[in-house]
Amino acid sequence: MNDEQLSFCASDSSVAIAQPQSKPAKIRILLIDDQNSVRQMLRLLLSEPDLEVVGIAADGETALQQIETLHPDIAIADINMPGMDGLTITQIISQRFPQTKVTIFSSYDEVGYIKKALEAGAKGYLLKNTPPHELLNAIRLIHKGYWQLGPGLYEKLNAQTIAVESSANPSQSPSVDRDWSDVTQEGIDTLPQVWTRGLLYAIVLFTAAIVPWGMLTRVDVIGSAKGRLEPKGNTVRLDAPIAGTVSAINAREGQRVKAGQTLVEFNSNVIRADLQQARAKLAGFVEQKNNLQRLENQLQENISTQQDRDRAEASEQLQAIDQIQQKIDFNRTAKASAQQLLAKDRAMVDRYENLREQGVVSGNQLDEVERQAIENEQKVKQAQSDLEQNQTELKKQQKTYEKNLHQGRLAIAEIRKQLKELQTQIVETRSQIAQSQNQIKSLQYQLQQSILNVPVNGMVFELSVRHPGAVVQPGGAIATIAPEGVPLV
Repeated sequence: MNDEQLSFCASDSSVAIAQPQSKPAKIRILLIDDQNSVRQMLRLLLSEPDLEVVGIAADGETALQQIETLHPDIAIADINMPGMDGLTITQIISQRFPQTKVTIFSSYDEVGYIKKALEAGAKGYLLKNTPPHELLNAIRLIHKGYWQLGPGLYEKLNAQTIAVESSANPSQSPSVDRDWSDVTQEGIDTLPQVWTRGLLYAIVLFTAAIVPWGMLTRVDVIGSAKGRLEPKGNTVRLDAPIAGTVSAINAREGQRVKAGQTLVEFNSNVIRADLQQARAKLAGFVEQKNNLQRLENQLQENISTQQDRDRAEASEQLQAIDQIQQKIDFNRTAKASAQQLLAKDRAMVDRYENLREQGVVSGNQLDEVERQAIENEQKVKQAQSDLEQNQTELKKQQKTYEKNLHQGRLAIAEIRKQLKELQTQIVETRSQIAQSQNQIKSLQYQLQQSILNVPVNGMVFELSVRHPGAVVQPGGAIATIAPEGVPLV
């Protein structure tokens, strides 16, 4: 085979096809998903020292623009998105930006989707219910050059491939899996077949010569050899779920263990400190939200109180305006009556003056008529004065009414502005509460992962960590368990 060997890795949770490549200091990741909750969840889970989320895109066009600018190492894309779907995005990225490895992160586990994604150039296909530690390990392996399939997908893909081939050619062995990738098929095609056949012929000739000789001769050989017991059957490999330092090892190689028994404990002081800090932040955000809601209720009450006060003042001012209007109407009527009487008195004065000149009436009678005219003239002037005064007062009351009405509206508008700002703060605080709750769940999950338990009854066949204080990385081998009942050879 070529100098650059192909290697295959398979476990209960995933299958990987490796190609060696250099590992950068940080893995730069672009998230592509139309659901904001999924993007935020991934961003939270990918908060690791060796991972960095450099961009987020809600659609294919934005994703391509960011890849061209940011040059991420890995793009995690959903299949079902409006506009340009995940398969189209994968094909374009594989053709235009081959340095960016695409990983499909989907809820669909159908074999058709998996095949289309791999044909489009995806380096991995993970389900959205993948546990966080397996998601992180898969991203790191994809960055190293491995192909990754989520838990159970390799078996489902392999089973369907065998079923299809068996139905098409019943004589073919169903155990042969022909669904190779292009790289793997190329490696198989480049096998030195002539050399292999020559070696096979040599083995056959050697066997033909040695077997008869062994049957006709007897050789007694006494000697010693070193070796080791190997389990004849499947073993269970336990990998480090998190990065950290080993604090305790509760078993040794060759020791029998039971399912659920704690094998290795990791130092969780940092996680516990982060969890305590996250809980304190959550309590602070909850208290802040409660205070903001109390202020919101108070502002609502202030608006209601201001509206009631404005209505009461407006009602009083309208009553005052109505009373002044009544006075104006009365004075206008009084003025009109006085003017009519004054006109009659003046006509009578003119007639009495003519009669006095004729000697018909006396001077006293003329004086009496003139006095009556003067009194009615005074009444007209008084009515005019009262009317002008009432009109001035009416204008004053109307201005006061309009001013108070305007001030009331301004006060309510100001309270509504404060209420809107307060409601924005409440929404932001609720978002911070949700983020803190997600962080706490993530830390609690990491805390659970700080204890590595044995999944099956069996024997510790290999133990990679020998003493407390050893530093491990996620996905690193910790131990191999030979299940109970598996013979050793």
